[in-house]
Amino acid sequence: MRDLIESNYPDIAVHIPIIEQLAVDFHEYKRANHLYDFDDIISQVVRHLKTNDTFRQLLQSQYRYIMVDEYQDTNIPQKQLIDLICEPESVSLMVVGDDNQSIYAFRGANYENILLFGETYPHAKLIKLEQNYRSSPSVLNYINALSAQITLGYQKQLYSDAPIEGHKPVFRRLSDEPKEAGYITDKIVALKSEYDYNDFAVLCRTSFQSNYVQLEFMARNIPFIVVGGIKFIERRHIKDVLAFVKILYNPNDTIAWHRILTLFKGVGAVTATRLTQAITTDNNAFESLLAAPFAKKSDQLEPLYHALAKAQQAESVETAIGHILEFYTPVLKLIEENWRERTEDFRVLKNLATEHTTLDSFLENLALDPPNDSVAVMGNLDNGQDSSNDKVTISTIHSAKGLEWPVVFVNSLVDGITPHHRSLDDFEALEEERKLFYVACSRAKTQLYLTAPNYFSSYSGYFDKPSRFIAELSADEVTVETTRRTMIEDDDPIWW
Repeated sequence: MRDLIESNYPDIAVHIPIIEQLAVDFHEYKRANHLYDFDDIISQVVRHLKTNDTFRQLLQSQYRYIMVDEYQDTNIPQKQLIDLICEPESVSLMVVGDDNQSIYAFRGANYENILLFGETYPHAKLIKLEQNYRSSPSVLNYINALSAQITLGYQKQLYSDAPIEGHKPVFRRLSDEPKEAGYITDKIVALKSEYDYNDFAVLCRTSFQSNYVQLEFMARNIPFIVVGGIKFIERRHIKDVLAFVKILYNPNDTIAWHRILTLFKGVGAVTATRLTQAITTDNNAFESLLAAPFAKKSDQLEPLYHALAKAQQAESVETAIGHILEFYTPVLKLIEENWRERTEDFRVLKNLATEHTTLDSFLENLALDPPNDSVAVMGNLDNGQDSSNDKVTISTIHSAKGLEWPVVFVNSLVDGITPHHRSLDDFEALEEERKLFYVACSRAKTQLYLTAPNYFSSYSGYFDKPSRFIAELSADEVTVETTRRTMIEDDDPIWW
């Protein structure tokens, strides 16, 4: 941990002793309360597979075939888990993945797992799936040119049997970010007669790079959704609702109790701790919420008691969630200005609740397979458009992986933004940035637009060169829309 912070986050290095102590306290708390976090689920199984032959043989006897999808996104503990179950070749293993789409190193994925798979399993057969059923030949030509720039990986040449060649990707630089947003909007308006709004996507390296696009869309009454940024299960209001569910499932969950109780004005950390202790001491009885010493702290505690009691007696998970939201929504309205936008996410929770018959399966599903992202809906919903479907998608590139659209815009293609300035001096980090751009471009089916402002200025610096991912490719691969073009001495093009 110390090495990671000192190398990647030096600005918080002064807090290393506190962080290390927090890690120790966290693990001790888990042991004392018989709790596992997500990492423990894998690491503890790996530990037992290594040390308990009977357990490993029992597991191996239950499975003859194992398939792992998105293998390029696996981390080291996940690889250990797979290898231990499959050795010594007692179980047949097939993995599926694309090394060019290994873009999750920031959350622990190790691209070497797929690159070195043949060394771990020397008898494995490599099957390349090079026929592409998504993109037009012209878009594929550009994608193949990008792939050729990736240093480490399996060589592959994608092809399509599509009868129509299609449009070459277009690159355009604009004077600034508002002009870039205006260009994207103008293109969508011009193409709208050929496509629906949901055929368009704007993909950004990071979520804040879509701010001007969102403003332009709102000014032009173009409906859109925003995907990405804070993950669905990490948003404050979703965590709050799940804390209620956790209490219904396990009234001894002190962390969930503390989160809920501190929502209410008059209940601070000390009162929340004392009330939580009273509840757990009194055999996890909700009645402690009504006790005189605590009830006078907040007039929300009695309604909380009744809401929990109704939810506890609910006949279905869906009904229980309904009781919780009925109580929580007015609370959210008091603490968040954008509460209406946030309540859009509750529809996702309600839909998920209908798929489960027990609270534990509902919580387990959210922990192991949460919805990809929070979705915020914007735009003119009263213009006769289908408010449930016909909207332009604005998304981070990471959130767009696995998706596709006929027309894709990739913006902010300035060196220092794409690729990110922190990756420029690190070979592996720069390779992942290159793969991220590859993922963005390969989302396009028929038309791909690449845009960049002439400069980008922030606290991180001033960036004014086009992305190297654009500049390093031949100009034959892309149509350049520009007001001026200059050439440097070695005849490499720079677009202004």
